[in-house]
Amino acid sequence: MAILKFPFSAMIAVLWSVAIAQAVTPMQPAATINDEVVTVYDLQHRINLTLLQTQTPRTSENRLGIASTVLENLILEKLHLSEAERLGLLPPQQEIAAAIAAYEATRNILPGGVQKFLSSEGVDFESFVSNVRVSLAWQKVVHENLSPSIEITEAEVAREVARERLALARSDTEEARLMLILLANRGGNDSALIANAQSLHQNILAGANFNELARQLSADLSAQYGGDLGWLAPETLPLPIQIWLKTATDGAVSSPISLPEGVALFQLREKRKAIAANIDEEAIRLRIGNIKLQSKIRTLERSLRQEAVIVRKLEL
Repeated sequence: MAILKFPFSAMIAVLWSVAIAQAVTPMQPAATINDEVVTVYDLQHRINLTLLQTQTPRTSENRLGIASTVLENLILEKLHLSEAERLGLLPPQQEIAAAIAAYEATRNILPGGVQKFLSSEGVDFESFVSNVRVSLAWQKVVHENLSPSIEITEAEVAREVARERLALARSDTEEARLMLILLANRGGNDSALIANAQSLHQNILAGANFNELARQLSADLSAQYGGDLGWLAPETLPLPIQIWLKTATDGAVSSPISLPEGVALFQLREKRKAIAANIDEEAIRLRIGNIKLQSKIRTLERSLRQEAVIVRKLEL
């Protein structure tokens, strides 16, 4: 199959230059996934939605900084929706309407006013609805098809409790409440992934909302909680994070950190003195379950990608 790719500069022209956009249709494919298409129009409006919800200035540089991550998420959404349809787990219209109403309520938008609000911000309403639909569909796949198979033994919980007690044994030990944005390694260009993370890092330092970026872009399960990982003992974390935490102060954001799963940004919300009374067995049980569930999700997504024919039409 022949693959037509637009260079980087041409992509900017397609998305944001009115003069050239007149010569290139917004319906130009940005990627194809089996028989499905993500158009330049889809990409443009999802980028606008992401920048709006993360309170990021809508400059060309910021658009470019998240373009490839947003495109990968749109590709993954097509796979998610296809799997939900295969399993008969597509959300009914009333669930979509309820989710939209909840969005309006949390953002102080008058009931029924979200379409007008988004239009005024340069976001296509159908792009927003599509995002809501696929989010609900994938939640159903995860909670109804994957979660029931997760088993957590008392021995696993006891081992983790013992590990935390050992970490807390030192008198100078602190705990950290961390937020996470994970850009998943999906077999692409590692240097591009790091560059995307660096761009996000700059946006956050300039005032972009870390929690909203996590909700929109993070590949970790914590995305549904705005990236909140809860309270963690640094000694239980990978070494690069431990090193960063030694000098990090409340509110600090890490530079991109490479992990086996991809490239991560962490935000330190706060630290506290670590004491044995802080050990929460239910929180530990939940964390173990989330780790297992995340593994199942990644395995399924990897399988969906391997079975699909994915062609990216833009060089991002």
